[in-house]
Amino acid sequence: MIDAIFPPKCLKCGNFLIEKFSYPNEKYSQFNSLYQYFCNSCFKVEEGLNIDNPAKYCQIDLIASSKYGGIIKESIHLLKYNGKTQLAEPLGFILFNTFVQYYSNKSTDLIVPIPLYYWKMVKRGFNQSFLLVRNFKTYWFTLKGSEPAWQIAYDILIRERDTKSQTGFNKEERKNNVKGAFAVRKNDIVKNRIKGKSIVLVDDVYTTGATAIEACNTLLEAGAASVKLIVLAQV
Repeated sequence: MIDAIFPPKCLKCGNFLIEKFSYPNEKYSQFNSLYQYFCNSCFKVEEGLNIDNPAKYCQIDLIASSKYGGIIKESIHLLKYNGKTQLAEPLGFILFNTFVQYYSNKSTDLIVPIPLYYWKMVKRGFNQSFLLVRNFKTYWFTLKGSEPAWQIAYDILIRERDTKSQTGFNKEERKNNVKGAFAVRKNDIVKNRIKGKSIVLVDDVYTTGATAIEACNTLLEAGAASVKLIVLAQV
């Protein structure tokens, strides 16, 4: 009834979604959760988006759900810069499936979304990394039928200073831009939650890794036993 009164529109082009079909390409079935938000013309999955092998960068074991392109790139842009927060749920589901594939049988204590600087989050209205993981516990319970052993810890890592956009910076400039940007909240409860724990950091896009490595080092210096990274897309 709601769709009849307020027909849904494609989040990219704005055309009404008058007729939709199930997405036929099983090779890219992990992106199907996004299909309902786009018209048939705008929903394009490019070749080469799949990532078969995880990579390792410095201290970080990196797992990415996809290459940064096609419908994933479009959806991330619409979420972050156009406020299309309804895309956080299907994108988060894609990320969760990647998390389950690689981490469900590994020791994980905390899932930590990389934070935004306070005023940037106020301006944007949300932290996209937190939105991506906020339903992880629900998805886990639906899949496993039990509560997870890990917790989502959005309050232990903070961004102490506002950094410039990393767009247009080379690798060294990105590294200098985020140096000292993160900190762990200064209280004993937080310190005890981190000490000796296995942590999975979450971010939306991995480019050179400067931001993730800085956040990783901050958690390791605070006493974390290990820090891994999972992202929605890798450039």
